[in-house]
Amino acid sequence: MSRSEVSKRKPDDLISCICNIDAVTELTNTNNGSRPRKRKSPEHSHGRSDALSREDDGSHWLFPEVQQDEASKQWPNRTTAVWNADAFQSGTSSRKRNRLAGEVPVFRSMPAVAHFSAVRFDEEDNEVMELGLRDFVEVSYADESGQDHLGIMEINELFEDSQGDRWFVGHWFYRTGETALAVHNKDLWTNISKQRIFRASAYDNGRDYATIYPFTAIHRKVTVKHIVPGSKPPTGVDYWWEQQHDRRFYTFVDEYPAGSARQSQRTSPQPRTLRCADFYAGCGGLSFIDRQTDKVNITTKWAVDFCESMTLSFRANYPETEVFKTGVDEWLRLCQLFTVLVLKHCDNVDVDVDEEQLPPVGPPDSPAKGKAAKGKAAAAKGKAATAKGVAEAAAASTDSQKGKRASKGLPAVESINGLRVGDRAERGKSGQSKGCLLESLTASNCWLEVLIKRRGQEAAWERLHEAQVPDDLLAAFVQETHQAKAIPIPGDIDVVMGGPPCQGVSGHNRHGARINILEDSRNRQVTAFYNVVDFFKPGFVLMENVVDIFKKEDGTYAKSAMASLLAMRYQVRAGIIAASGYGVPQIRNRSAQSLMCSFICITDMLT
Repeated sequence: MSRSEVSKRKPDDLISCICNIDAVTELTNTNNGSRPRKRKSPEHSHGRSDALSREDDGSHWLFPEVQQDEASKQWPNRTTAVWNADAFQSGTSSRKRNRLAGEVPVFRSMPAVAHFSAVRFDEEDNEVMELGLRDFVEVSYADESGQDHLGIMEINELFEDSQGDRWFVGHWFYRTGETALAVHNKDLWTNISKQRIFRASAYDNGRDYATIYPFTAIHRKVTVKHIVPGSKPPTGVDYWWEQQHDRRFYTFVDEYPAGSARQSQRTSPQPRTLRCADFYAGCGGLSFIDRQTDKVNITTKWAVDFCESMTLSFRANYPETEVFKTGVDEWLRLCQLFTVLVLKHCDNVDVDVDEEQLPPVGPPDSPAKGKAAKGKAAAAKGKAATAKGVAEAAAASTDSQKGKRASKGLPAVESINGLRVGDRAERGKSGQSKGCLLESLTASNCWLEVLIKRRGQEAAWERLHEAQVPDDLLAAFVQETHQAKAIPIPGDIDVVMGGPPCQGVSGHNRHGARINILEDSRNRQVTAFYNVVDFFKPGFVLMENVVDIFKKEDGTYAKSAMASLLAMRYQVRAGIIAASGYGVPQIRNRSAQSLMCSFICITDMLT
């Protein structure tokens, strides 16, 4: 259960808990799995050194103590108190006496007699645990209903107060389910590692949460590694982190380890050109963001929309943009299949893409048949190969294809004029979803088509695996298309932006789903949008939508999208903006999610 939902304590509530030592002891020794500690009676002494050396709750300070002038520098907000010998002579806890007398201490300014850098705990079974500054622990804490939880803290301060009690001050870290992405009774982050945690922002940690606890609240010591953002997750640790989280703004931002340099993509004083792909573009979409400064030149290179009239308007408004009249799913499939062709027919192409994301370019009915055809082609090519090299093999392959075309009576192919994806997937038949995909495209329900001109015939669309296109002609077309960036492959797109259709989540839709909204077919385009991000891995992403994505089902729509991007190791920020403040002549609020790669420094380019 999220600490933010049920376990966040107001300062006054925490003061009451801290003042009640018996309650703290009971809290940390309940059946929540925390390790019970030895509770030895304090060895009272009239000497300051002897008193600090005593054993309390199984803990021993590891000397030497931090000098007062150094402690004042490290913890300037902690006041220094004079050691009170009378506080150590009573068998009754002075804090308990204060509580009974109605005197409530201010825990944020609790005075310290001494600071230390480390402490040792004598555990049961003769186990010893040592904790020092910057070590991590799991802490037992309770919510308002009394239910116990375990949180993760980094120890920033160890001290003993003037009453003889020992405390540590820590900085909270979130598990994914404790961040602003938490949704009641839903797990939206199954694709995020359970070992990944997020450092609470200074605002969250210092304002909303209790950060001072007695040693009895410590459950166990854990190993946590701070890694360079975007690097490979470590092994052999309990947790790892790379980002800081601020609940106020749904923000996850990179935080680099001390001593590691923040990478910048700027290598020259000239403005960097960022090529954008605009989805659900309409007549202009988000392309108003196009701009040029002394550091960046943003231009929309590709646009995708399902409506023909809107694509015609877009072409008129942005004649230099490659405009596609198709759905986002179909466009993504086209780019994936084209990437396969580029890797086959183009030299010196390095594409950072998972092989699982590249579908086969073959017939949809029987993938095995496609593999067999490839095997036969490879065998024929191998037989035709001679000492003269690959050129003769290609010529033999071309002659073989000419023979097949002649046997079928098909005119020769003169030119290739286009590529598209054909499919037999289920589509909507009425309403706003008419013609839109209702299922994902797979190798079994779609194929690649080419627009070819045959001798003596008009250009027509044919399935690539049936068209018998000469390899040299196909290679030339692929190379020319790739060079012009008419169809992008991973590495070509710097910015992805768009606003997936909102019919399924809009508050004006009285028939929209109220629960399980992600299963509504009208909301499937958010998945398609982030599939594009996952394939192209652009440096920046901007998604716009209605504010209701934060309202319905506790913000499931927005939070699931953010969780998907976090799993891709992006930095994320979401919020609500007034469209009129960005050049739109309307008084309306819109939600916006902005994302950027961990390895790009946005301040170097956009400030």
